[in-house]
Amino acid sequence: MTIVSVRLTKKQQIAQRRSLVLELYSRGYSQEEITDRLKPDVLHISQKTVSRDLAWLEKNAIEYVKNHRETLAMEYQQVRSNLQQLRKKAWKLMEKAEDEDDTQLQRDMFGIIESLNAAIVHVRAIGDIVSNDLIKQSKESATQIQKDMEKAIEQNHFRHSSAIF
Repeated sequence: MTIVSVRLTKKQQIAQRRSLVLELYSRGYSQEEITDRLKPDVLHISQKTVSRDLAWLEKNAIEYVKNHRETLAMEYQQVRSNLQQLRKKAWKLMEKAEDEDDTQLQRDMFGIIESLNAAIVHVRAIGDIVSNDLIKQSKESATQIQKDMEKAIEQNHFRHSSAIF
């Protein structure tokens, strides 16, 4: 097997670095911890760079969502479905534990069901936020279309008025 080294453009290097920063931040690492993880042998970056990358990622998250709405909507539906299926299975296990008087499994399942319920509420809240954003965007789009139509009607009316004289 031959290992080939490929030169990355500056843009690709930044994208790769930001991806690593996001991955570590998503795992709960602080900016300082991310800097320490990437500094020694990997990227030699400063905490200031990590801070700027996180600010860029946050700013561009909205653009990402706007550009990937259809995919995100499908993933949202899948997550909701999966959580609901897991909750159903968890309740079946809870009922079995009750029937068998297995108090340890009952305690475990109670915590799991509680977590699933919280996750479902959280996912629904995210869906509401996305829905509100879509409604706002649709209203803005409709307003713009209405303005364009009024302008076209006005221009058409002006042309017909000019033709009469």
